[in-house]
Amino acid sequence: MQIQDQTNYKYIKLEEIRKEGKYCFIDFDYTIANFGTAKFELLRMLEVFGLTKELWDRLYLKHKNDIHVFMEKDFVKELSETINLEEVKLREIFDSVWDNYSKYIYYDVEDFLSRNKDENLFVFSLGAEDFQLQKLVSTGLSKYFKGAYYTKIPKGQAIVQIAKDLDISELTLIDDRKLNLDEIKKTMSTGEVTVNYYLLQRPKGQYSSYIEEVDTEYNVIKSLSEI
Repeated sequence: MQIQDQTNYKYIKLEEIRKEGKYCFIDFDYTIANFGTAKFELLRMLEVFGLTKELWDRLYLKHKNDIHVFMEKDFVKELSETINLEEVKLREIFDSVWDNYSKYIYYDVEDFLSRNKDENLFVFSLGAEDFQLQKLVSTGLSKYFKGAYYTKIPKGQAIVQIAKDLDISELTLIDDRKLNLDEIKKTMSTGEVTVNYYLLQRPKGQYSSYIEEVDTEYNVIKSLSEI
C-alpha cells in the first residue's frame, strides 16, 4: 500500500492500474456501506454511559465541516470529555465498529464490484483518510479497488486534478449525493473528459428525501445492480 499526498487529495494505491481498463469512481458512505446504521449501533452501545441522541447529534454536527467531512478523532476526544469516559476506552468502542465494517455493506455492492473487477475501480470519498481507510479495509472490499482517493475539499475541485494525473478521457462516477455530482459536473464542463454520472438514491438512503428534486441530467438508480 502506497500513500501519495497531493495538493487537493490523498491517494492510497492498492493495485496497479490497467491501462486498457475503464475508470469508475465510487463514493463510500451510504453508497458502499451504511454509515447511518453504524452510527446508530455506536449510540446504542454508549447509552449506558449517558450518551443521548441529542448530545450525539450536537457533537457530530460540530465535528463536520461545511462539505460534510466528519473529523472522527476530534469527535471522540470531545465526546470522551463530555460523557466522562476515558478516551482510550471510548476509542476501543468506536474501533469495535469501524474494524467490523463488513456488517454494513449494502447487499448489491460485492456483486457490482465483482462484475467490474477487471476495470479501474476507485473509492472517491470526502473524509479524513485514516478514518475512511480503516472502514474500507475492514469491509474486505479493498481487493476490488486499484486505489482510494480521499479529499477534504469539494469533490468537484479534487476531480480535475485527479483526472489530469491519471490522464482519464472517460469516467463513470457513482455518488449518493447530488451536490457532489453538481460540483463535479460544473468543474468538468470543459468536455476534456466524458463523464457518466450515476446518482444512487437508495430507498432509505441519506438523501432519499431529495429524489424529487433530481433532474434528468444524471442516471438516477436505486441499486448498483442497475449499472
